[in-house]
Amino acid sequence: MVAELLKTTDDLVGILIVGGGITGVLRALREVSFERRTGIKVICRDIGPRHAGVCRKD
Repeated sequence: MVAELLKTTDDLVGILIVGGGITGVLRALREVSFERRTGIKVICRDIGPRHAGVCRKD
């Protein structure tokens, strides 16, 4: 779903994750260029140590 949004929505500025699924969201963001994901904020709760470092990478 996020991969499709990244392909079809030019004005996407944020993704709110209220449940599970952060792994898939981060994977979709890593698959697009740095320029495409710049400016897109990811908001979630209960992020674990496994994902914390990924959120800080370029």
